[in-house]
Amino acid sequence: YRETLEETAWHVQPESVIGIYLWRHPIKRLTFLRIAFSAKTLQHDPDRVLDIGIELAEKYPETDPTYIHFVDLHRHVTELEDFDDDPKRSGEKVLEAIQAAWLDERD
Repeated sequence: YRETLEETAWHVQPESVIGIYLWRHPIKRLTFLRIAFSAKTLQHDPDRVLDIGIELAEKYPETDPTYIHFVDLHRHVTELEDFDDDPKRSGEKVLEAIQAAWLDERD
């Protein structure tokens, strides 16, 4: 359920398993077990920081989010391809959460 919340900002109640899939990376020695399920939506959390940290880490790999100024962080976020929110809505609390998410992706 955590992955659904992180990816969509929706709290869900799983109802049934649709499929279980095993995937092996063709080069790396990694194996992934994926479980697809249907779920009932319970509650949306519109203030949740989603995958912005992942997107920022991929787009700006040379940038250390530890030392980024919030003005630059705000610009980076609003320049993301999928950004469709109100740029004026990103106060210090939101930017700190985005910075923390970006730091998590680097670790």
